Amino acid sequence: MPCIGLVLGSILIIASNGETMSFGILLLFVYSAGLGVPFLIVAFFWSKSLSKLRVINRWLPTIQRVSGILMIILGILLFTGYFRVLSAYFARFVPFFNF
Repeated sequence: MPCIGLVLGSILIIASNGETMSFGILLLFVYSAGLGVPFLIVAFFWSKSLSKLRVINRWLPTIQRVSGILMIILGILLFTGYFRVLSAYFARFVPFFNF
C-alpha cells in the first residue's frame, strides 16, 4: 500500500522530534491500532458472513465484469483529465466541503 510509507514516515519524523519517548510510542501505537483494528474486525465477522457470501457467488461473474468496465472508464477519465471535471461537478452536491 503506497499510503502506508508516507504516513508511517511522517509519524516516525514527528515521533523522533517529540520530547519524550512515550510520545513516540503513543503515536506508533495509535498508528498500529488504526492499521490493525479493521483487519481484526473483518476476521471476527468473516465466519458469520460466509453463508451470506455464498448467495452472492452466482452473481460474481457479472459483478466482476461491471467492476472491470467501471475501472476502464475511470482510467480513461483519469488519463484524459475529465475525472477532475466530473469530481468538481459532484463536489457541488457535498454539503460539508467548502471549496
